[in-house]
Amino acid sequence: MCLACKSSLLPEHSFLSSMDPAQPTVGSSANMDLQHMAERLGFTKEDMLATMSSLAIEAYEAYNRTGNKSDIDLAVYRSRIAVSMTHEDDPGWVSEVNNLGIMLITRYEHTGDLADLEEAIGVARQAVAATPDDRLDRVGRLNNLGTMLEIMADLEEAISVARQAVAAMPDDHPDRVSRSSNLGTKLSHLEEAIAITREAVATTPNNHPGHAGQLNNLGIMLETMADLEEAIRVTRQAVAAIPDDHPDRAGTLSNLGNKFGHMEEAITIARQAVAITAEDHPDRAGWLSNLGINLEVRRPGGSNGRG
Repeated sequence: MCLACKSSLLPEHSFLSSMDPAQPTVGSSANMDLQHMAERLGFTKEDMLATMSSLAIEAYEAYNRTGNKSDIDLAVYRSRIAVSMTHEDDPGWVSEVNNLGIMLITRYEHTGDLADLEEAIGVARQAVAATPDDRLDRVGRLNNLGTMLEIMADLEEAISVARQAVAAMPDDHPDRVSRSSNLGTKLSHLEEAIAITREAVATTPNNHPGHAGQLNNLGIMLETMADLEEAIRVTRQAVAAIPDDHPDRAGTLSNLGNKFGHMEEAITIARQAVAITAEDHPDRAGWLSNLGINLEVRRPGGSNGRG
């Protein structure tokens, strides 16, 4: 999620940098007090807004570095002030609202407080509603809202919003592939998810770092749909697209091996997954287990299933 940044700051951050986030939520009367104080000090309302917005972002970035709850509390507090200093018809209002939503969802991720999540969704809805259809900013704001709705387990609306985000992007937009992929992961109807993921695969260059992951995801979906032949084909492509020393190669090899009904190739691939995984890697036990299961199935009198 991307914040809308303000670059201008009052000298030494003025008196605003010492504001206490433990104070009550800022309302219109507090806003008027700030404006009167600014006027007495010779600052314009625009100076005040730019400074408060920058201070909110400064505290948000400090939280990203430190993980301290006090920093994200301060970011939310200052962002509320910035929003309160603007009106819906002000050019900067939607950016301030969007920033507040991002800070609230970040605090929710730290604390698990549903009130922050619910408020973040409400604020994100406002940001989307206030952004014209032809603004590229709208795509990012739709994506933010979709992510929040998915966290809230409102999958139906999350899918609807993700569809809007994809539809709002030109076919050649650099983020269209990732947005299409995000939509695919949200879809509850597997056939549509496969169609969306196929689109992501088809529009991703072979040398793109995300290409192998897209192919692997498609293979998993196809296997679920019992289209095993194509699942094997695309997972082979995924393995071929991953460098030998890439950390994802072993997992993708394991996925491929698990798709085979004939044991010899499954065993060969499982051995490769084990061989390229460090002994202290947390996934090594899983790859060894897969190899053991395949060897047991091959053994005369062994199990006919994979347990």
